Parts: sequence; structure tokens; C-alpha cells
Amino acid sequence: MNRFLGPTVTDWKYVTDFRADKSTITITRRPVLPDTRSPRHRMLAELFSDGKALRDVTVSVGAYANDGTEASYRIHYKHTLATGMEANRDKLSEALLAALGTHESGQLWRVDWNPEQPIITLSLRKPLEKMILHLLPTPALELPGPRLDKHGIGRQQIEWPSRVPNKPGQRLHVPYASCEIGSDVVDAFWNVSHRSSAPHMLVVGPTGGGKTVLLTTVITELVLRGIPVIGVDPKRIELHQFLGYPGVPAIVFEPLRAAKLIYALWCEMHARTKYMQIQRIAPANMPLLVAVLDEFFILSASWTQMAKSGTDVEKDVLKFCNPLGRIGELVALARSTGIRLAVGVQRPDAHLFGRDSGGVRDNFKTRASLARLSSDGAYMMWGDTTVGRDIDAAIAGRATVTDPSGDPALAQVWFTPSVDAHPAVRADMSNEERCAVDSLRPEVDTPVFCFSAELPEFVAEEQALIAAMANDVRDPIAISSSISTPSAADTIADAIPARSIEEGMHIVVGLDDDPDLTGLVASVEIAREVDRTNDGTVTDEGKVIVGIAVESAGRRPEVLFVEYSGLDTVVLVAPELPTAT
Repeated sequence: MNRFLGPTVTDWKYVTDFRADKSTITITRRPVLPDTRSPRHRMLAELFSDGKALRDVTVSVGAYANDGTEASYRIHYKHTLATGMEANRDKLSEALLAALGTHESGQLWRVDWNPEQPIITLSLRKPLEKMILHLLPTPALELPGPRLDKHGIGRQQIEWPSRVPNKPGQRLHVPYASCEIGSDVVDAFWNVSHRSSAPHMLVVGPTGGGKTVLLTTVITELVLRGIPVIGVDPKRIELHQFLGYPGVPAIVFEPLRAAKLIYALWCEMHARTKYMQIQRIAPANMPLLVAVLDEFFILSASWTQMAKSGTDVEKDVLKFCNPLGRIGELVALARSTGIRLAVGVQRPDAHLFGRDSGGVRDNFKTRASLARLSSDGAYMMWGDTTVGRDIDAAIAGRATVTDPSGDPALAQVWFTPSVDAHPAVRADMSNEERCAVDSLRPEVDTPVFCFSAELPEFVAEEQALIAAMANDVRDPIAISSSISTPSAADTIADAIPARSIEEGMHIVVGLDDDPDLTGLVASVEIAREVDRTNDGTVTDEGKVIVGIAVESAGRRPEVLFVEYSGLDTVVLVAPELPTAT
């Protein structure tokens, strides 16, 4: 039956109308129209038939899809005190979504309330993609650049190529995810301009939830826009991919060095403020600098531990730098000077930034939470115990983010592969991933414009530390549980297992009961391996009895017997050591 031609009457019913004032009875035959509603339409109507959830409900079809299936419903109801409470509306929305399930097209349902009419609209939305590869839509060579003077000062905000055709973006709107707004999917971005009401960013996510990928996406977008980044990574394995990357002059790994960075940024903020006052420079024209502090809980815990039980030097440095206190000033005052902070943590916490944690956290209004939050975490992040709790944890990069209007929205964070140019890293990437990483690499190494003495000094020191880091790396040593397997001593040029001692060798003696002989060089006269102790019991590791000839000033040559375990390591005389005479 075609829904546009109307229903076919297949049955009739009789209605009796008695009028006592006229002494008449009227019998009328009326058609019984068939129920042409779809099973989903009938189900929605039956949900409200008892009048408990909503009163005086009528359900109608709002729109049809191209294939004729119902794609939208309108639920009219009578407004009550219960429907005026947001918590009740949230519970009813969850119940409706559970009852509707997934549409046959694969799309998901969304629930929109308009209490003023009052009406509930149920509509279909296309599900977010499960993986969005981060690609640069415009070749790096074709990206525009602001007109700045030699100090990096000038109009910072300009139009910028966007992923949406014929719709330019803004240079200081830094995208990192695709989010849902109504039935549309738009870019979620971090507004780092001086007019931003959310100049600093907070990223929350457990290990493996995609937090580092999000920060990687943000960093690559920042440096493409000519905004330099200094990173902090106390885990040493997340942001090390940016060592030597254009636009990233330093990645800090040590917590104490991170405290010094916070102090240097604080000095830079005040130096910029003075420069702006004297040179009459508007905040919109100041060069930008972003500090990315990943795993901030580790940093904060390290600072607390060092302040309590660290060395005197560590305590003095922390007391002078006062990193938690300086961060509070930075997030409150640095916006007009062009300094921005992005902080990554594993979970929201009431004591995230020390004593003034609440006030500091409120300045991080650009937010993203990956994976599911607890009710307390949702309230701390979004001011609502229900937001961010329905994230599909099976989808990597699925998140709740601040949308362009400042409200929380469901999003898929763009996937940025590792930007490390090392051949070992690139060998594990697909061709598509390598192309994406290559497209994101900027052509110009944007410098950090420093207005203080402290910041350039710190960056120079950090670069020297990174350059020297390779000297502290040694090749790995393979150790197994088998005694027959070569021991760690085999990797040392002048050390051998005690079982390998032979007559004629020269060894360095170490005798705890005779300090005068400790460290002397001796010649091996006898080397005998035994498997039993004096009482006849068998030992697992065995013993080695070594007779050594000892000669030293003021002593007559003598032979001493030294007992070693078969697992002991004995040091041979290195070529540069003189032998005893």
C-alpha cells in the first residue's frame, strides 16, 4: 500500500448516539482504518501509553529517508514539573536510545528536547568514523604565512586552508578532531588567539586511550602554522618523536628541568609584558609560544617527592622555581603575552594543580576526555555527571571534546602516526601513514622569539643535554637463567666467571677479611674446581679453589688459597694495569 494514496478501508464499526432531549437514537457506521504505523512508530507510542513517563503524548513521523523508511519522529507531550528537570530528561533520553537501537541503515539515533514547545525530536545521525587519518589538505609549501617583523611581531590571525571546501579556516584555530553538532560533523579546534575564552588546553585520557595521539596532532598543527612548541615528557617515550622536529626546539624529560622550564616561561611572560608596555604592542601582534606538558601527574608527584626527600640541591631548585605556583600565574596572565599551555593527564583530579587547583583548572576551558569517565570525573571535566560516560571504549580515539560553541560533543580524534624520522620507526608504518607524516612536516623551522634572558638560556642548556644523551646509552646485555649460558662477565673485557680461572692468569684479588690484600694483583698458581663442600654435600654452583702467589712491598712471597663460588666473577688484570713484582 502506498502511503501517499491513503489507507484502504477493510472494516466498519457502528457508533450509537442517544439524545434524551429529542428522544432519538442515532446509529452511525464509521470506517475502521487499519493501523498503518510502522513497528517502530507503534513501539514509541506504546512506550508512553500509560502516561507515567510523559502525559498526553502523540507520536508522529517527522521525515522519511530516500528509501521510504522513517528517519525522524516528533513526540508532542504536556509539559510538567518532572519534564522541566534536566536529570529526568537525560534518563528518558537514554531509555529512548536504548529502545530505538541502531537503525537499519547503520546510523544512530539522537534525541533533542525543546521544552518550550514542548516537543522531543528523534532523528538519525551518521556515526562518526572509527579512524580519521590526519592529513594536510594543502601542500606545506602553499601554506600562507603572517607578515611579521624580525622579532616575530605582527598580525598573527590570518585565513588558513581548511578541510571544508570553499570555507576558509583561521590560522590560530588549531584543529585536532571531528565532532558532532546536531546532525553535522565539524572540526573541533583549540583557539589560541588572544581573544580566545579558552586559551589553554586540558587533555584527559588513560594509558592507551589516545591522549598522546591527540597531543601529537595538536603539535603538528601548531608548528605548521608557525607556532613553536616546547614539550615536557617525564615518561620519556611519548614526545621523544619530536626531538629535532622543525618548530620544536626542545623536549624536556627530567622533572627538575621541567620545573626550571616553568620558571623560564614565567620570566618570559613578565619580560613580554614589559616589552609590550614600552613598545605599545597589542596582544594580537605578539608571537605565540606553546608549552605541552604531558603526564602532568607524574611531574607533580615527582616535584612533591623531591620537595620532601630530595637532595638539598633539588629542594633549593624547587623552592626557587615554585612550578605549581608559577603555572597558576601563567594560566591566569599569559594569554595576552602569547604563551599557551596544553596539559595532559590520565584522569581529572581535584588536586591537579596544588592548592589552587580548582581556579587553575577552570582556565583550561578547551578540553578533551578520551575513553569513559567516572561520574566524578565527568562533573570535574564538564560540570555534568552524565557527559563523557557513554564513550565506546573499543574505538581508539573516541572522545568528548569542547565544540566550537564551548559545549561538550562526541568526537573522533584525528590519528597522527609517529613523526619520528628514524628508519626503524618508519619501517613499521604503512605507505599511507608515511605519506600523512610527510605531508605534516613543515618546510620552515619556526624559531622561538624570546624576550627574556632565562628562556633562551634554558633552551640552549636543554639542547646540549639532548645532544649528550647518546653518550649515556649502552648496548643491551642478554642474561638467561641457565648457568651454561655466557654470563654478564663475558661482555666485560677483563672479567671472567670463576670456573674459567686457569693457572698462569693474573687476577685482581678482593678479600674482605684482609683489607691489605684487597685490590692487589696476584698470579694464579693453582686452580681446582670442586663440587662438594667439606661435609660432603653437593653444591649446585660448585666451588673453585684458587691458590695465588702474592707479592707486595714489605712482604715475603706467599701462596694464599682463595675460595670462589662457581658463579662468582673474577676480574683479570687489564692491559693498562701494572703487574705485581
